[in-house]
Amino acid sequence: MGHPRATSALVVLAVLVAAGCTGGVDNEVCKDVESYSTAMGRMESVEGACDDCVTALSVSGQQERCLQKQNFISTWNGRKDLEAGQHTYPVLFNRDDEWSECTSLDQDNAKLYCGCCLLLGKEYKFNEATCQKLVGTAYLKSMQKWEIVDQSEYLKDGQCI
Repeated sequence: MGHPRATSALVVLAVLVAAGCTGGVDNEVCKDVESYSTAMGRMESVEGACDDCVTALSVSGQQERCLQKQNFISTWNGRKDLEAGQHTYPVLFNRDDEWSECTSLDQDNAKLYCGCCLLLGKEYKFNEATCQKLVGTAYLKSMQKWEIVDQSEYLKDGQCI
């Protein structure tokens, strides 16, 4: 018999190698997807949001909408054009939590409704089986005012609008 510590070390190493080989994204199109961050001044990974977005929108076959790029960013001061080689994925950037919530839903229709809602923009969220739009801001996030959006504004014939 071999040494217990050596055997344990080999098992741990095998698990780490397997995790590295199978870890990452479920949807290959999301591998190494990055979006420009004005706050950080560099490209930032959006693989997780991409993976969840593609999973949610694959229900309707519209997953390509997750990877729509822009060469500018809308800021409080207006539009900021990005330099060559820089781009942003506005549907994905800073939306990991929102997209993750879509894929955590049990039913495919709920995932699709959630995804279609999030495609409307950053001021939208899917909460308690409804799409909601931010209509009033406050210093405390818990005091923001949200309004329910009619389903016809984001979904038609099983497709995101």
